[in-house]
Amino acid sequence: MKQNVLLPLYASKFFKNKRFIYSLFIRVMYNDKADFVVALERYISEELRTSKEPAEYNKDAIEIVDARNHYFRNVGHQPTDEEQNIYAISDLCCVDEDNFKIIPNVMKLRAIARNYWD
Repeated sequence: MKQNVLLPLYASKFFKNKRFIYSLFIRVMYNDKADFVVALERYISEELRTSKEPAEYNKDAIEIVDARNHYFRNVGHQPTDEEQNIYAISDLCCVDEDNFKIIPNVMKLRAIARNYWD
């Protein structure tokens, strides 16, 4: 994924075009959201892989401790509590239609990312 760097404010005097600076800022925000979704997807996949139970019966939940730095932790058997940033792994997964495996649902992960970046 292409990484864009946000310029410091003192560099804005070299770029008279404010639209250019704003477009750089939007690209950084988009990359943060996409990076969060990828990190959460990898974390959920790893939790499913290392779980002692089959994916269909997994009752564990994860907590998003710090979304900007991608800190997640397993909090054991708990239901989803969006107010506390706790999500049941089974609620974040769906069945892949091609090979009938349980995989993270990227659309739900993007919806969670919107809570932090929109």
